[in-house]
Amino acid sequence: MKNSMTDQKQITKLLQPLFANYDETINPADEKSLDGFDFHRCDDEILFEWWNESKELWLGQHDDDILRWTNGKYCLGNASNVSYSEKYEFSTLIALFENAFEEWGFLQ
Repeated sequence: MKNSMTDQKQITKLLQPLFANYDETINPADEKSLDGFDFHRCDDEILFEWWNESKELWLGQHDDDILRWTNGKYCLGNASNVSYSEKYEFSTLIALFENAFEEWGFLQ
């Protein structure tokens, strides 16, 4: 549990500058909102599962949706599709998060 809290504090510290320009604060989600969502640690081998074959980084997932980076874009897709369409391809990680969280109903 101690490592989990330390990880959360480090992640919050890293993400805080992204919110500074928008007059927003980081509000922790409740457990129900995070059910099935996983953002992989940078030393997790699963992050590189598709690197050798496709030069894609598997950043995380929510249920069947997969967050990944490939060809200079952050994408929301699934195991068969890098992205569901161009609408789900983003130039920044925060844009991917904003769209994915809205899609999943985390932002309401």
